[in-house]
Amino acid sequence: MASGTARAQDYDMFPSKAAAEQRAKELKCSGVFAMGKDWMPCQNFEAYQKAVSKEK
Repeated sequence: MASGTARAQDYDMFPSKAAAEQRAKELKCSGVFAMGKDWMPCQNFEAYQKAVSKEK
């Protein structure tokens, strides 16, 4: 995994589902998923990685 993706992943972990849903809208992906006790945008990690790679 590229270091940029690792930094993005840390940045995109949220304590609430609502915050992750808002970030999903910004990334133009749908859904959220749980990562431990936090939430991440997009329906799964693969979709998240694709969305982040398009965001520049």
